Amino acid sequence: MWYKVERLRNPQKLLEESPDTPNNSCCSQALLTDKIMKLAKAQLVQLNSKKADVLSSGKGCFKGQCGVSSKVAQDLELALLVQAAAEKVEDEQLVYARKLLNICDVLASKTCNFVQKEVPFCLETQFISSQSILEAVTAAKKVHLMDFEIDNGSQWTLIMEALAVSHECPVEHLKITDIVVSDLKDLKEEFYNSVADEAVAIDLAYRLWSLLAWPNHLEALMAVIKNLKPSFLVLKEVEVYAKALTFLERFNEKLLFISGLIDSTNSCMEKHILYRKLVEEVHW
Repeated sequence: MWYKVERLRNPQKLLEESPDTPNNSCCSQALLTDKIMKLAKAQLVQLNSKKADVLSSGKGCFKGQCGVSSKVAQDLELALLVQAAAEKVEDEQLVYARKLLNICDVLASKTCNFVQKEVPFCLETQFISSQSILEAVTAAKKVHLMDFEIDNGSQWTLIMEALAVSHECPVEHLKITDIVVSDLKDLKEEFYNSVADEAVAIDLAYRLWSLLAWPNHLEALMAVIKNLKPSFLVLKEVEVYAKALTFLERFNEKLLFISGLIDSTNSCMEKHILYRKLVEEVHW
């Protein structure tokens, strides 16, 4: 444990040992977002141990370290300021936190760098769930789709097109229900207007986590869904722990999660800046 603490307190050593760059050297190569966040956290721990002012000491603190490029240094500085702002919010120093966030707004980019943006990541899961639903209802004459997060409904166009051109077992009737209630605990089976001879498919995306804070709400919802006897249930949730007691713990968990999304998207969309921007504007 002591060794881990020492590594956390020494961002220079982390830079030198970084596995994300050739020959373990930190040159001008881009670091993974997760590594950038860890390096920035290490620097913040170091500044806090010296009781240094982040506004003055954090600016430019990564320049010149182990040959870090100006671009990487700016990413590190931005990550440092964001995490410092979260600490100030935790300490209820809101005026100071706002100053840090204002600087983040200046440094953050609306195009180009992945560390400086949030990116969409749910479209791939929609393609997979659509294909799975099609396979589950392929023999049905009547299909009833229930969506708990329908938005504009564009995600169902793929299924509508596939069912329309199906010749093996053409669908006679397709019904799509948008589930809209002020509270999911108020859902009743009779709301769905489901009939006995239709194949029911339910898309439950990113909703269950919101019920965890209230006893029995999750069980009540799942009981209603079970009574509907769906042919297929799509359940999508983010793999992140969001029930920590303090704001700072929740922030750090979400920061690691978002860093993973950014790195994953960066690996397949790095050279398609305009395309990525269009996808973000439409789907995020």
